[in-house]
Amino acid sequence: MPVLFRFLASVRGGYMTTIRIQCPRCGQGYALQPHMQGKRVACARCKTTFTAGNASASASSGPTRTAQSQTGPKTDTELQAVAQHVLGCFRGSLPPIGISFRYQLGVVISTLVLLVLAAIYLGLIVGAAYFTYWHAVNNTVIITGGWGFIFYTAGLIAGITVFAAMIVPLFVRRKDDTRYYELTREAEPALFALIDKLVEEVGSPSPRRVWVNLENNATAIRRGFGGLELHIGLPLVAGLRADQLAGVIAHELGHFTQGWASSMLRLNGRIISWLGYIVFESEWHDRIVRWCRRAGSIFEFVGMITSWVMRGVRFVFWCLFHAAVAVAGFMMREQEYDADQFEIWLNGSRMFGHTQTRVMELEFAQSRISDRLEEFYRSGRLPDSFPHFLVNEWEMTPEDLRSIVYHTLGQQKTGWSDTHPSTPDRIRHALSLEAPGVFHCDLPAGVLFRDFDGVCRQATLDHYRKVLGDRFRPDLIRPVHELAEALRQESEAELAYRRFFQGAIRTSRPLRFDPLWEQEECTVSQLVAALDQRRREILARREVADALFKKWDERHEELSIVEMLRTLVDVGVPVDASKMPRRVGTAAQATVAAAEIRGELGQIGQSLASWENLLARRLFDALRLLGSPEVMQRIPDGEAIYRQVEKMMPATRAIGDAVATLEHLGVLCNRFQLIVDYVQQAKPEGAVLARLDDVWHQTGNEIATLTQSLFAAWNNIPFPLEHSQAGMTLGGYVYVPEPELHDKPLIHAYKIGASLLDRTGSVLWRCYARLAMIGEKIESAVGLPPLPSPAVAKAED
Repeated sequence: MPVLFRFLASVRGGYMTTIRIQCPRCGQGYALQPHMQGKRVACARCKTTFTAGNASASASSGPTRTAQSQTGPKTDTELQAVAQHVLGCFRGSLPPIGISFRYQLGVVISTLVLLVLAAIYLGLIVGAAYFTYWHAVNNTVIITGGWGFIFYTAGLIAGITVFAAMIVPLFVRRKDDTRYYELTREAEPALFALIDKLVEEVGSPSPRRVWVNLENNATAIRRGFGGLELHIGLPLVAGLRADQLAGVIAHELGHFTQGWASSMLRLNGRIISWLGYIVFESEWHDRIVRWCRRAGSIFEFVGMITSWVMRGVRFVFWCLFHAAVAVAGFMMREQEYDADQFEIWLNGSRMFGHTQTRVMELEFAQSRISDRLEEFYRSGRLPDSFPHFLVNEWEMTPEDLRSIVYHTLGQQKTGWSDTHPSTPDRIRHALSLEAPGVFHCDLPAGVLFRDFDGVCRQATLDHYRKVLGDRFRPDLIRPVHELAEALRQESEAELAYRRFFQGAIRTSRPLRFDPLWEQEECTVSQLVAALDQRRREILARREVADALFKKWDERHEELSIVEMLRTLVDVGVPVDASKMPRRVGTAAQATVAAAEIRGELGQIGQSLASWENLLARRLFDALRLLGSPEVMQRIPDGEAIYRQVEKMMPATRAIGDAVATLEHLGVLCNRFQLIVDYVQQAKPEGAVLARLDDVWHQTGNEIATLTQSLFAAWNNIPFPLEHSQAGMTLGGYVYVPEPELHDKPLIHAYKIGASLLDRTGSVLWRCYARLAMIGEKIESAVGLPPLPSPAVAKAED
């Protein structure tokens, strides 16, 4: 582990640090190592020579830290120059890389085990078919009696259902919703020249077709007898250097040098897919059971027999599935280690580690980007290039959060069922080889494309059209560089939010501003002194507030569980409450438990009130200073910031005044979703189903009433943040009907309610973050620096 942590420290330190330069003639960007500063270099695109590190150069955190953007499509001549430059960076050839004995032994053992499992699988299919046939032919004598007919029919239906359940997976093909865009050799000669070189070095078959997509991944797939297909994720191209992308491709090509082992792996994957389908995809034979139960008393018995038989079959296949996963997991991990060697010896051990770390960074950015895109879409803006936007998301990730990411990376461990080794294990394996590498090229990977920006834009637009359908409008699209400034501001506001409120605040408990505060007369010096005192008090009381909020969160979560259990108990559903800290087995017990928890929350809330009052008063006094001409003139764009505050305050007050309504709406939405989930999973019938249906209708109608009342109350309050639609109101932003659900009013009401809660919380958080950032600017203007940031782990709600 110490070796790994030293390596990660080098990623964050100077190893990957570069200077970024731009050709003065064609504008092509490059990332160079610091020792190149001041030296004469030649542009690979237009051949112009110039001095690195002149006025066009700028500091950067690394060659892979920012997606490179081009000025326009390259010509054939320029692409030829790029290809020559890239191929000229090879310094030798890969050493012979064979399949390790450990991998071959693992493949043999795991394949034998999986073939045994497959034999059991096929044996059960044959057994089910034979039983059904034997029962249908030899048990006809029992049809004469009343119960005899029932048993005969039950056995026949159960046998057919089991046989069909096991035979269907053999013919199922998974649907792939990923959009692919094919690249041609004529359009992308530089990229194909690199791929051809890698095919030669690795010794793999040449890809018949090359595709790109918006996945943060690269794969090489064999399509039947049609040959090898290479899939490249555009986010990888946007975030990696040319040599790093080449290493990723070499890894994928390396899988196809494994010969019979690779074929066995595909067979094993198919067997696991068959077993998993029986265990997890059960909807259609569940429908048969439900139909039998609803058809009448006779068929209800038939359905019960069929259900018992299917449960037994699923349990058997559940055991087979997990045994197959455990065995295949070892083999697949060894396969990854084997393919890693091609990337390690191509790029070198250290660069392999940097690539793995970079991919992890992009994966983390992708996990955060969905919320960003949703927020931008709500405000009427969408980035024109998803890959570049993803890279910018990591650039704007706060440094303390990056530290958490790197720490988490170092703590990853490989599980027994994992198909890939953990990133630390792969990096340690690479560092142990001490490979120098034969290919180093610090050009951004995007230069290999004729028009990388154009490809990214087209793929992104097609993705929006697919996801949004008729809701997509071309006027939503904005250049990434325009939204990058918004990302930067959001990142700064997030940091300010943590510092200003010290991580001890919840949007579910909005701050309240006492109207009497506005009537107090204070001088600037008095306000500054009061601010200084409150800041000291906040630091002194933060740990106590953290502990209180921890208790608040625990009780609040417990209350949500008890409320959901009470919903089920009220309609007659038996509940196993043995693991609950409170007795909720009956409706009366659940009511008492909920009242107890609310009482505890009330006591905790009283203790938190003084802390929240302290936060609110500090923010109020800081904003009050902004109204002083003496302070405003010290702050850049002070008047514009003052107008921002005036726009945000009505919305934050309105949301704070509606906190009780919002809390009740949250309870109703949870109850509505609980009923839907329970009905779908437990398939209740009779009186229980009827009572659930009554509660479901009542809850849906209450949700509709509350959302409409909030919309009416907020529809005259201006939306406090940026939005492309002029005149947008708070009510219009949070209340979003879905026309396609108008024929399902209750589901429509629930969708509106859930969306309203999500959007309201987001608006309030963003307003608080902006106000915190403004508050820090004001305090800094009067000589009070920002407070130290608390740990990220404590800052997360």
